[in-house]
Amino acid sequence: MNNIQYDGSREDAYMEAAYQYTCGNINEAASGFEALSRSGHPAATSYLAMIYLHDLHDTERGIELYELAVSQGDSDAAYNLGALYRTGAWGIPKDPAKSRAYLIQSQAMGCKLSVADFLKE
Repeated sequence: MNNIQYDGSREDAYMEAAYQYTCGNINEAASGFEALSRSGHPAATSYLAMIYLHDLHDTERGIELYELAVSQGDSDAAYNLGALYRTGAWGIPKDPAKSRAYLIQSQAMGCKLSVADFLKE
């Protein structure tokens, strides 16, 4: 969970896009998250990255969006990149150095997810 504050209108748009996703309206959800991402909403950018990886099967764009979310301040996106480079999920080549760097960055950014076990290896 991030410690980022949003104004009501952007949060409402975020919740609507998330609702569309849970209803299976992938294109509508992606469109909503895309608009929010362009306005600098890190959680929306991260959600959009997940959609590109899981639903649209565009690994390159998914990684780009996670990287953008990290630059926007989303610590969970850094954690997700660390996990992806660790496991090689979605056809991403395993890269232990990138994985470690992103996991350390996620901690430094305040990510609440534990990375200690990953960093021991």
